[in-house]
Amino acid sequence: QASAGLSSSYRIPGLLRVFSSAGPSLVVQSGEEVRGYWVSGGTKVRVSKGFRFNVEGGKSRGIDYSLLKPADTHTLEGGAQFRPGQALWLNTSVYQQWFKTEGEDQERIARYFAKADWQLSRELGLRAIQQATEQDGELQGTSTFLLLTWLESPGTEAYLGLSWGSDGEERTPLSAIVKYTHLFQL
Repeated sequence: QASAGLSSSYRIPGLLRVFSSAGPSLVVQSGEEVRGYWVSGGTKVRVSKGFRFNVEGGKSRGIDYSLLKPADTHTLEGGAQFRPGQALWLNTSVYQQWFKTEGEDQERIARYFAKADWQLSRELGLRAIQQATEQDGELQGTSTFLLLTWLESPGTEAYLGLSWGSDGEERTPLSAIVKYTHLFQL
C-alpha cells in the first residue's frame, strides 16, 4: 500500500482550526491492484470556554480486502464537548461510515458515544459512558460503564466500576471491578 498527499491547516489559536488533506493511493493485495484516492477535511471550533465542537468528513477509494474489489468509503463524524461548570464535563460524538464495494450493496455503520465526568469533590469523581453501534439501521450492541474514583494522592486510590450492555439481541452479563492501591514510602 502506498499513498502520498497534501494537507493544509488554518488556525486561529484558541478559537478555530480548519484542515484538509488529499492524495492518490495504490493498494496491491494478493495480486489485485487498485488505484485510488483519499480526501478529508474538517473543523474544530471553540465557541466559548465551556463549549466546543468538531465536524470531520472524508471520502476514499481503496480495496475491499475480503472480496479483492475496488471500494468507496464515505465518513462523517461530529462531536461536542460541554462544560457547564468547573466540576462537570459532557462529551458526545457520532461517527457514520458508508462502504460500497463495486457490484455489492452499500453498507452503513454508525457509532454513538456519550460521556459524563463529574468531580464530586477533590478526592471523589464519577464517570459514566454510553456507547451504541449499528449496522444498516440495526442495533449491533450497546455498552454502559460507570466508574467511581477515589484519589487521595497519586498511588493511593480506589476504583469501583460497573459495566453492562447487549450484543444487539441479548444482554451481556453485569461486570464489576473493585481496585485499591496504596503507596508505601520507605
